[in-house]
Amino acid sequence: MRSSYILTALLTFAGAAACGSNPAPDQGALADGLSSSAGQAASTAPLAWNPTQKIVPADDAAGDFGHAIAVDGDTAVVGDPYDHTQGAQEGAVHVFRRSGGIWIRTAKLCADGPCSTPPAAEDAAVPMSPPPPGSRFGSSLDISGDTLIVGALFARSDRHGPGAAYVFHRHRGVWTQQGKLTADDTGRYDRFATSVAIDGDTALVGASGHALRPSQPTGAVYIYVRTSETWKLQCTIGADDGHGDLFGDSVALDADTALVGSPGESSYAGAAYVFRRRGSCWVQQSRFVGATHDDFLGGSVALDGNTALVGASGATAGAGAVYVLERRGGGWVQQGKLLASDGAPDFGFGTSVALAGRTALVGASGIFTGTPRPGAAYVFVRGQRGFTQRAVLLAPGGALDDGFGGSVALAGHTAFVGAPDTTRPGGAPAGAVYVFKNDGSDD
Repeated sequence: MRSSYILTALLTFAGAAACGSNPAPDQGALADGLSSSAGQAASTAPLAWNPTQKIVPADDAAGDFGHAIAVDGDTAVVGDPYDHTQGAQEGAVHVFRRSGGIWIRTAKLCADGPCSTPPAAEDAAVPMSPPPPGSRFGSSLDISGDTLIVGALFARSDRHGPGAAYVFHRHRGVWTQQGKLTADDTGRYDRFATSVAIDGDTALVGASGHALRPSQPTGAVYIYVRTSETWKLQCTIGADDGHGDLFGDSVALDADTALVGSPGESSYAGAAYVFRRRGSCWVQQSRFVGATHDDFLGGSVALDGNTALVGASGATAGAGAVYVLERRGGGWVQQGKLLASDGAPDFGFGTSVALAGRTALVGASGIFTGTPRPGAAYVFVRGQRGFTQRAVLLAPGGALDDGFGGSVALAGHTAFVGAPDTTRPGGAPAGAVYVFKNDGSDD
C-alpha cells in the first residue's frame, strides 16, 4: 500500500564531528516522501503469537514492575523504578533466565545490594554502591550479552537529579557492578539517564534536559566506552542545528550507529537523529522531523542493522504511528509507516517499539492525554513489500488502565509486553510483564 508521509527528513551529507560545540554541517533536504510499502493493514494469516506466561513481582515491594524491559538471548531484565524495598521509589531491577521455555527470576538488583535472597539458580546478585533514596533505579535499562546498564533518574543528592547510570557485568552467573556513569557538567534538571542503551563496549546515556549551550536546555547524549573493565566518557552529542528539545529522551545503539529521539522539538512535533561513529567522535548523518504539533516523534526508537523504528505516539490525533527508516549509502531514508489496524484517537500507538530482524513490535498503552483505553501490542513482519501487521497482542484478563504496551521487547520468537500499572487485588500497585511466543509460522 502506498501512502503519503507526514514526516520530513533532513539529511546531513557532510556532517561535522559531534563533539564539543557541534558546528552546523551542510545539509540537504527531503520533504514528504512517498512510501514504497506501509504495512498498515492486518494480515489474513492466522494468529501466530500466543501468551505463554504472565510474570508478576514475587514480593510486595513492587510498584511499577514492567516500566522498562530489555532482553538478549536467554536473559531478560525488567525495571521497577517504584520498588520500595530499599526506600520510597528507590527502584529495583529483576533478572530472568529462560529455562525449558519458562522465564525464571534469578536475581533482583537493588540500590544497596540484594533485595532478598536470590533463588538457587544460575545468577546471583552481589552488593553494589547505593544511589540515594528515591533514585528510581530501573527507570531505564538495556542489556548486551553479559553487560547490563541501568538508569537511576534521580540518583545522588536530591530528587531532581542529576541522575546516574550503573553498569553491571555477569561472570559465571554472578552480576557485579562494573561502573557508575555520571557527568561533571549536569545539573539538577538535566534528567541524566532518562534513557540508556548499550552494545558491546559502548553505552549511551540520555540527558533530555541538559543545556549544551547556555540557557538552551535542549538535551544531550553522553557516550561512554569500556577499555578492559573501565568505563570512560568518550564525547557528548547534541543536535547540530541547536534545536533538539528533549534530545536524548530515547536512544538506541547498534555497533557504530546511534539513534536519538527528541520528541519535544518544534512544539512537540518531535524529531529523530542518526549519528555514525568516526574514530573517537560521532557525526550526525540524518534528521527526521514530525510535521505537526504534538506528534511526539522520537518518543520511542529502535535500531537493528540497517533498519530503524521511530515512534510518534501523538500523530493523527493521538492514534499514533511508527516510521520505518532504512540506511542507504551515507544517509537514512523513510521506507515505511506503520499504523494500527484498529487505531483510534488517544490510542498512543508507538508509545514503545522493538525491532529484531524482520519483526517489529509496537506498543499502544491506551493511556494518552489522560484517556484510559485498553492497551495492546502489534506484531509486524517485513516481507518483499515492507512490514505487514500479523498479530494484535492483548493482556489475558487485563484491566482497562493497566498500561499494557507501555514497554516492549523482542528476542527471536518471543515478545515481552509490560503492563506497569497492573494492580493487585485491593488496588495496590504492582505491575506485570506478559510473554508471548511465536509458533514459527512467521519465518
